[in-house]
Amino acid sequence: MPYCNQCGSELKGNEQFCGICGAKQGDKKREEPVKMPASEAQASVPPMPPTKTPVAVNKYPPQRSGGTGVWKIIVMAVLAVGLITVGVLYGIENSNLNKARENIATLENNVSTLENNVATLQTQLAAEQANAAGLRTELTATISDLNAAQDDIEQLVSDIADSELRITNLETELEAANT
Repeated sequence: MPYCNQCGSELKGNEQFCGICGAKQGDKKREEPVKMPASEAQASVPPMPPTKTPVAVNKYPPQRSGGTGVWKIIVMAVLAVGLITVGVLYGIENSNLNKARENIATLENNVSTLENNVATLQTQLAAEQANAAGLRTELTATISDLNAAQDDIEQLVSDIADSELRITNLETELEAANT
């Protein structure tokens, strides 16, 4: 049975602190109670309580963590790597987001330029359509004039043919008169 290193009281199990005096127990615990000198053993004086102020004894002393803290270092290293990874990923995503915003701004500018170009082309198209309509009107008038001129030409050809026929008749009559 183990005994307290300080007061010699019997310890129960593997207590790390004495339940009587509260002293911390080391690795070596006494196997026998403290023996009193022979002169004190003969005297029938009851033992005196310790002169120290009693220390509050914690029935449940703090537990010693097992190991040398290697697990704590591993956990902290894993957390550090995780935080660094999150930071790097955040930086990458933030960079990608800024690039996307720049691309959107560029596309918006391109769309605005294209809209202006479309408006200009629509204006030019309307002008060309008006010009084509004017040319169609002019062409219709010219065709009408050509048709009228063709009628005049046909009339003149007919008149020339009649004149040539009269000339031929007059020549025949002239020859007949000359003979």
